Amino acid sequence: MNLNYTEFSRRLQDLKAGWDESTENLAEQLAEIEHDMLGVSLTAVQYSSDPVNLSTGNFVYDHEDLKIDGEIPLFFHRYYNSKDRIKGSMGRCFVHNYEICLKENEEKGKVVICMGDGQKRAFKK
Repeated sequence: MNLNYTEFSRRLQDLKAGWDESTENLAEQLAEIEHDMLGVSLTAVQYSSDPVNLSTGNFVYDHEDLKIDGEIPLFFHRYYNSKDRIKGSMGRCFVHNYEICLKENEEKGKVVICMGDGQKRAFKK
């Protein structure tokens, strides 16, 4: 099969466009998987006694600073997560159990829920 330069160039550009789109989708999916692994209450993640996530090397510290028992118990947990680079109300890599947020990305049609332990869950709209 002989192709002239114009046809070859067009096919190459089509191939590159498909590759760029696939790579972008893969990068988004990997970011979502990494966000899912940020929290402390995952079933697919094993922690050592340090507590280090044995799958990712992520150091996670969970401490209960305040607990008031009663009919409606009140507690305050703070979490340190070495892979979470967001600066929260307690500083970089720190979040607490009341620091929950919802982020909407209209462009990608996704909603991300930031949990109190640092885990981020993405959902399609």
